[in-house]
Amino acid sequence: HWYMHAATAAALDMLLGVDPEVILERWHPVLTAGPPFRTRPFMEAAVVIALADLGRDREAEEVSRDIVRRASKADQWQAVAHWVLAEVAWLRLDLEALVGAIEGVERLGIGDYPPAVMARLLGAHTAVEFGTALPGNEPVALTPAWAGAPVEWRALVAELDGRHLDAVALFDQAAALYVDHDERARLRCEWAAARALQRGGDDAVDRLVAVEASADQRGSKALLRRIHPLLRRSGVARSAPSGRTAAGLTAREHEVLVLVGQGRTSPQIAAELGITRDTVNDLVRSAMRRLGVTTRTAAVAKLRELESGPRS
Repeated sequence: HWYMHAATAAALDMLLGVDPEVILERWHPVLTAGPPFRTRPFMEAAVVIALADLGRDREAEEVSRDIVRRASKADQWQAVAHWVLAEVAWLRLDLEALVGAIEGVERLGIGDYPPAVMARLLGAHTAVEFGTALPGNEPVALTPAWAGAPVEWRALVAELDGRHLDAVALFDQAAALYVDHDERARLRCEWAAARALQRGGDDAVDRLVAVEASADQRGSKALLRRIHPLLRRSGVARSAPSGRTAAGLTAREHEVLVLVGQGRTSPQIAAELGITRDTVNDLVRSAMRRLGVTTRTAAVAKLRELESGPRS
């Protein structure tokens, strides 16, 4: 019974926007040392999404795939597991993994169960970014906590149709409905409202700076990856990630090469990161030199080989 309540508490920590570092400090040791218990997927979801929020991508991906392997055949736990995969993929800007996670949820055929709805919404945001049709139909809010979900969906439809001001108003409405229910969804809608405003011809700087401050206060480094390119497009200087990765690349070289490995073209990467196509190509070439290879494909393969390494 204690573990059941602890799992609920962990999920509430995540939804109410508790600092990801605090979530890991509270609940990761319980997962590591505790016995199996039925509601474990809720606690695992909180821990994995905290790792993804902090930019600890590799750890988040590995643990999330373990969740899918261990999840019981019950649709509820499978839905939670695939929703976690979708969250991690969206935060990592990994389109291929996101599509796979959403397909996993859809195969369950559980309609508007909240984790399935959240996964579909992430897929819809990605569809808007790439100008493709939204996956599935408008969700139904089965509980008051997710009353913002259908409104967020309508906002995405409006943005895809080019009705940017309508989209901004709907994203703002959805964000207000998520208050006190789902802090991460609220921040997502605030970011999306700024994106829609920018697409409509406004620089959206004030909105972007405000949501940047909220994401920074929450410790969501992953969301900053999506905010900073929009700021740079509006002419607001934001430095590239600093330091060196384990593969010997600069953080920006690594970022670009990961996107190449996800199938992005140079123009797509340039648009996503708010840099020029020539800069993208220069970063890819410098990464290839550091890795000692002569093609993009070989560079991606080498990076994956170096990062896979021996596992404990």
